Amino acid sequence: QGLLEGGANWAGLRMCDERAGRSLSIVHGAFALGAVVGPVIAGALAAASAPWVLSFRGLCALFAAMFAASLVLPLDALGRDEARVAGGPSLSRRPAYWLGALALFLYVGAEHGVSTWSAELFKRALGSSAATASIAVSVFWIGLFAGRMGIPAAFPRARPGSVLGILSLGTVGSIATLALCAIIGPAAAPLAWVAVAVAGLACSAIYPLVVSVVGAAFPRDQGTATGFASTGGGLGAFAFPWIMANAAASFGLAAGFVLYAAVAVAAALGYRALCAAAARERSAG
Repeated sequence: QGLLEGGANWAGLRMCDERAGRSLSIVHGAFALGAVVGPVIAGALAAASAPWVLSFRGLCALFAAMFAASLVLPLDALGRDEARVAGGPSLSRRPAYWLGALALFLYVGAEHGVSTWSAELFKRALGSSAATASIAVSVFWIGLFAGRMGIPAAFPRARPGSVLGILSLGTVGSIATLALCAIIGPAAAPLAWVAVAVAGLACSAIYPLVVSVVGAAFPRDQGTATGFASTGGGLGAFAFPWIMANAAASFGLAAGFVLYAAVAVAAALGYRALCAAAARERSAG
């Protein structure tokens, strides 16, 4: 799955250099759509008392179809990364390379925090039933899908840095609101529904925009640079659920969401630093 994501990011950059953010938003919008449809299919199988192994067989068939499609796609038409200038600094000595990975590390941590723990928030802090609480996850992913499809179309000429700044404000504000809802309790349930939807919308275009900024900064090393940035995101998906679980167990669910709001603030600073470093890379040629 990591190879598929890295390859899709690289292919999107190669196909649409000038509108990479828009093309990558559509690619990652498909990811959000799958996150909504997948649980629905799993729930339908469970309701029909189908054997649990059937879902894994279906995934095997899906990946087999994807593998077969990759054999006939004209991937050679995408070309290769440009030759690196002799004597130039290695990627490991260039700030934008590391800032891309840091930005996605923090972003994925905040995103996974809301998508993973929103159902628990509604059940434990807001008094919702398990069935109602599970809908919160779908609301988040629907908002994320709508943003990934809609934001690039609504603002086709907007600068990535400006869009990242606006989305960062929405992410921090919505997660902080969820923390407040956890403190208030069941009376804040209507506000929590709005906050979950806004969180999904605010998180939507951040990942593809960061990848496009990294790719534009390193035109000769797009595959390596964007792959390293995606690795940062993978590490965030690994580390932050463990951190959140320990914070919630020790200090309560509201404290966990306060932690994620702080992570979102740190991510916003990371996006700003990345855009500045990427601009310097482009100026240096």
